[in-house]
Parts: sequence; structure tokens; C-alpha cells
Amino acid sequence: MKQRADSIRFRQSAAFDKKSNVTRARILDAAINVIAMHGPDKASIAEIARVSGLANGTFYIYFKNKDDLIDQLGVSVTEAIVKSVHNPALEHEDAARLVARHIFCFLQIAGSEPNWIPLIVDVLGTTMKPLGNIEAGIRNDVHKGRTSNRFDVPECEEIISIILSLCRIGLERIRIGTEVRIVQQRIIEAGLRMLGISPMEAAIIAEETISLQLWHNFEFPDVTSAR
Repeated sequence: MKQRADSIRFRQSAAFDKKSNVTRARILDAAINVIAMHGPDKASIAEIARVSGLANGTFYIYFKNKDDLIDQLGVSVTEAIVKSVHNPALEHEDAARLVARHIFCFLQIAGSEPNWIPLIVDVLGTTMKPLGNIEAGIRNDVHKGRTSNRFDVPECEEIISIILSLCRIGLERIRIGTEVRIVQQRIIEAGLRMLGISPMEAAIIAEETISLQLWHNFEFPDVTSAR
């Protein structure tokens, strides 16, 4: 049986003056813990409600069903991480190094919580979920590289999808036990080469980036507001 992680990430980020946010946060935290113990297929609404300390009926005020909860949980976690990664502390005038920093931090943060990985992988592996905010960050990075003549690729949906796929693959490797720094270096190199950076320079930038400690400034943002 998988071990329960007792995550309280959502409650820690909730606006405690808003009861609806706190209640939703309790459900999200309970869901992460139940999914960690039993997996998404065997996680039941009854068990999630029990762990959250709420009545079953309260669950349905915030979510239509279990699938709706898991979808919202995955998107909320992914968007929260992307939002935190795209912050001024990681800015760099060179678009290639900026992309490297964003990939590095995303994999570092997303891979640090095993309970998140299946949810994030599911979000990144489908085109059926609303990924507007997630895609926007990547699009901005590609646009910066294009306008500075750093990237020799078109600003198109296919490029965005490839970068999302690389991040998903990286998390899957981390999930099966591959060393995080090895994954980060490989995914950064692959992403930069796909954007038109030479293999030699991509390797140099990747090695330079994984030696930084940028991700230590990460603070889990508020993911509890109503969608």
C-alpha cells in the first residue's frame, strides 16, 4: 500500500478569511492523501470526505464527481507551479537561459512531491483540459526567443505541445526513480535543441542551469480560489 503523505499544501495557501476557500482546500488536501494511499482509481468520494472531516454532501457543493475533483486538482497544482516558476526571480535576458531556468524549476518543484506527479502528468498528457494559463508561460518564452532571434522556430501550437510533452516525460522519469538532476539536464538540452540551439550550447546551458539553486525561493501560491 502506498503511504499517506499528509499534505496540507492547499490549506496552507488558503485565504482563511474565506470559508469556501478553506473548505475546498480541505477537500483537495484530503484527495491528494487518499490518492497517494490508494491510487486515483480506488480513491472514493466517501474516503476523501472522511479524511477531510466533511460530509459527503459537502463534497458535491465544490465538485461534480470524483473525475471533476481529480481534473481540478491536477490543473490547480500544475497552474500553481507554473505561476510560481514564471516569476521575476528567474528572469534572464537570454531567452535560452530563461527557458532552461523555467524547465529546471518546474521539474524540481513538480518532482518534489510524489503525490503530485501522476496528476501533473495527466494534465500535461491531454489536450482536453483547459491549459490556457500553462501554455501562456511557454508561449511567452518562445516569443521572447523569436523576437531576439535566439530561437529559430515558429510560434505555433506544435512547439508548445512538444515542450509540455518533454516536461511530462521528465516527470515520468523522476517518478520511476531517475535522478532529478540527470532528468533536468536531459530535458533542458532536448528543449533547447528543439528551439534551435546547437547541441554543444544546449549542453553548456543545461549544465550551468542545474548548478543554480533558483528553486529554493519557491512558495506554493494560492490554488484554492474558485475556478
